[in-house]
Amino acid sequence: MLTFIVVNYNGKEHVEECLESIMRQSYRKFKVVVIDNASSDSSLETLRDYADKYSRVEVVENKENVGFAKAANQAIEIVDSKFVALVNNDAVLDRKWAEEMIRAADDLINNSVLRSPSMKILIPTTHYYSICDSNMENNGKIKVKLRNICTTTN
Repeated sequence: MLTFIVVNYNGKEHVEECLESIMRQSYRKFKVVVIDNASSDSSLETLRDYADKYSRVEVVENKENVGFAKAANQAIEIVDSKFVALVNNDAVLDRKWAEEMIRAADDLINNSVLRSPSMKILIPTTHYYSICDSNMENNGKIKVKLRNICTTTN
């Protein structure tokens, strides 16, 4: 199972195209968690419409803008998927992005490169992060526990 995490703040101009690209993924075992950071444009209405239309979309409405990293951490805390894809609200994913990333991640795990049974984070920049027990923070202050970082190419 894969969970797409999208953090939104006043993303009306792009968030619909982002969500459409997620909903069109060839890999179908996924859900979407969108954290809205107290948007003042009409993007929250768009997000609510998606949640009403698609049962796999959940929208969490923050009362204030807590920033990207804190909102991403908020979403990571509530998901229990094997894989998580952190997607910017202005990103548009290729239809096969999730399928290819899941295949690559599974290949890495099955070929003993990575042996962590815990959740994995997939980033659309094609970086693959494995979560384990060491508690490190990346430059964006998103609290992920990193052990192995592997880069794939498209």
